[in-house]
Amino acid sequence: MNVIKIDNFSDIYKYYEEKLNEFLRSYLGETDPRTSQWLFTKSPIPLLSVFFLYYAIAFFGPKFMKYRKPLEMRLILMIYNVGQIWLSSFIMKEVASSSWWYHISKYVDLLDTLFFVLRKKTKQMSFLHLFHHSTMLFNSYLGMLYIPGGQAIVSTFLNSFVHVIMYWYYLLSAVGPRFHKFLWWKKYLTILQLTQFITVLAHVFLGSISGCEVPRWLKFYVICYVSVLIVLFLNFYLSSYKRMSLLKAVGCVCFQNHLKKIQNENNENITTLLPDENTYETIESTKLQEIGKRENIKTKSPFTLVGRMPGQSFSEKFSGDFTIEKNKNI
Repeated sequence: MNVIKIDNFSDIYKYYEEKLNEFLRSYLGETDPRTSQWLFTKSPIPLLSVFFLYYAIAFFGPKFMKYRKPLEMRLILMIYNVGQIWLSSFIMKEVASSSWWYHISKYVDLLDTLFFVLRKKTKQMSFLHLFHHSTMLFNSYLGMLYIPGGQAIVSTFLNSFVHVIMYWYYLLSAVGPRFHKFLWWKKYLTILQLTQFITVLAHVFLGSISGCEVPRWLKFYVICYVSVLIVLFLNFYLSSYKRMSLLKAVGCVCFQNHLKKIQNENNENITTLLPDENTYETIESTKLQEIGKRENIKTKSPFTLVGRMPGQSFSEKFSGDFTIEKNKNI
């Protein structure tokens, strides 16, 4: 039996690092020698550590913040979004030599979730948000080790381009409510993301039939992963941006005169922001409450707002706060 002498923590780390690398090489093949010894790619241990830390914050963070006040982070968010815009722009420009920076940017993206926790915006921490942010760590890691440069720059370029647009949106949102009226194009970000995924999927299919020298397992993985993202983002788009197609008031006559003001202030359908929105959360109830307070509407007699959905409807009754309940189809 082989006896391994371990004198300190460094020896333990190196031992498990080598074992993990041997395991990956035995199943996935040899990595690209140009990137295999770089910081954060020499070993999967940093990636796995950040991955588990990310989910620990996502799970325990809301419990920690439960009885604490949400943090005011406007300046930090503005600086963070400017940095994200710069980083994504740099990756777009230097994409052939910046696969390492692309991988690092996926670690930086995890701060979106940390900001949600600190600002007590846990409703934004959806399955789509957590799944997409955490799995991109592994995607960029595998891409950098096995296909740095070459055909992989297509997906890297597209993703960085989408991030430039997305974080510009977040930056404008973080500046304050006075800029929200200029963010009418928010739903088109989801369409842009879906277009990105479909383009990447088509690119991988074309590479598969043209004999592109990419490991077969990696092509299969990308096809499956991108297909899952298309389903998740499409479901989000349909459930979020097609949800409220009509608003009308029923009951409480005193509110009838104010409904037109609500509709005028929201020329388009009222929708939520992106699932990974890291600034202001705008929802139907909040917007209506603000308008109600501003107009000093008496709400002792509850009124009902009905929003039509395909084959379904929702109503909201006001009695200090809004509660959502299902109605019969209308």
